[in-house]
Amino acid sequence: MSILTRITEGMDVLDRTGDKIGEVDAVYFGDEDAATPQADVATASERATRDDTIVDVVAEAFRTDELPQELRERLLVHGFVKVGTGMLRSDRYILPDQIASVTGEGVHLNVTLDELVS
Repeated sequence: MSILTRITEGMDVLDRTGDKIGEVDAVYFGDEDAATPQADVATASERATRDDTIVDVVAEAFRTDELPQELRERLLVHGFVKVGTGMLRSDRYILPDQIASVTGEGVHLNVTLDELVS
């Protein structure tokens, strides 16, 4: 079971020093075969599977961000957490291997804010 399944929208995200860097905006569970037409998406109100195409998921998750295609594919295959970091900073994306643990306090990372994909 992926650590991503324990994360819900609105949870605090803390960097490796324990400082809060933002809140979870969305969780994308990934897809071993990025060529398939579906992706699992979780939001605050529900942890459901939507029948979106991969193109729809990419467009929603990265609508204002310019990420290299290779990085987008990696995020879609492995899954990621989209973190809202406030009005003055761009959203960040957490890969599962950057998550140290998930507790009642929130999502604890093994990296700093600057090490996250933006």
